[in-house]
Amino acid sequence: MKRIGVIGGMGVQATIDLYQKIVDVTKAASDQENIPMLIDSYPQIEDRTAWILGTGADPTNKLVESALRLENGGAAALIMACNTAHYFAPAIRSAVRIPLLHIAEATLAVLQEQVPKAAKIALLATDGTRCAGIYERPLQEAGYALEPLGKTQQETIMTAIYDGVKAGHIAEYVLPVQRVIDALDADTVLLACTELPLFLPYLDTEKLLIDPTAALALSALRFSRTMD
Repeated sequence: MKRIGVIGGMGVQATIDLYQKIVDVTKAASDQENIPMLIDSYPQIEDRTAWILGTGADPTNKLVESALRLENGGAAALIMACNTAHYFAPAIRSAVRIPLLHIAEATLAVLQEQVPKAAKIALLATDGTRCAGIYERPLQEAGYALEPLGKTQQETIMTAIYDGVKAGHIAEYVLPVQRVIDALDADTVLLACTELPLFLPYLDTEKLLIDPTAALALSALRFSRTMD
């Protein structure tokens, strides 16, 4: 099996969640059946959304530093435990000789298996992910349309990400996230921030919730098991 490298720490809980989902999807019957991994938890990487919106420092150097550390450690491919960080995927890919498995591409593959093109799809993500078009572009190219979020709904999601999950207060923000999802005019909801799937155990909805972290975990497993 090929070794997978995780550029992590963005945030710490999201990195744990990604690793747990890789373990879950592997369904190993023994330690030895799990895929080999390296995790570089680097919480000091600057905030991705702040840079994209022009209010913070550039995280590119630290992202590349982490990628090179993982490549030099023997990783055969890279994944990132942060949706917004995929804005910097071109810089990372140009700095290493190994592939970066893209979370939006992995999510699109799941959508194409489960969701018809006519479905109403809503995107819950950071301001940075939305501004960068990380999901909008590939989804539109594949024939999917996204339902808009209101300004207050988007502000609620940002608060739940930063003051909720990243600050260790998930339980306090379950109800606001639930209310946003309930009010969406959508059949399918993409939880397109790696913090947002941490609300999944607490949410109650008939809408189809798509977890990009789980999609990326499956992509990593499949790559690890491919033959050279």
